[in-house]
Amino acid sequence: MDDWATDAGYDAYLPAQTILAQISAAVVVTDRQGNLLYANPFAAALFGFPKKGKLLGRPVRVTEIDPGLVETDFSMVRFRGDRSAADAVYEGVEAMRPVDIAECVLFALTRPPHVNVDELVVKALAQSSGGRILRS
Repeated sequence: MDDWATDAGYDAYLPAQTILAQISAAVVVTDRQGNLLYANPFAAALFGFPKKGKLLGRPVRVTEIDPGLVETDFSMVRFRGDRSAADAVYEGVEAMRPVDIAECVLFALTRPPHVNVDELVVKALAQSSGGRILRS
């Protein structure tokens, strides 16, 4: 078992889920592979999952942008300042740059008012999923 929720058992997870549901800040829980396990109501509202139907007919657009491998300082945070471990994430692959994602955001924002870009999944050419990356 790879995630803390199933490691502890489902019953042990229920109190945490109850507490997280009441927090008025976005809380997202993922497993070690980055799969979404839980998003509290505030996070879900930000993601737009349950609220899109309530926005129907209103001049509000919600766009979800799902970037793949983007070379940022996130790996330095993830590996607690270990530069060699952070650099290894991007070794042998041409990762996207933050400007690539910014251009996707700009694209979504500059559509005509009657057009909503619901979801954009953007990956490096050498990436087919979160864990499948072709390295040279």
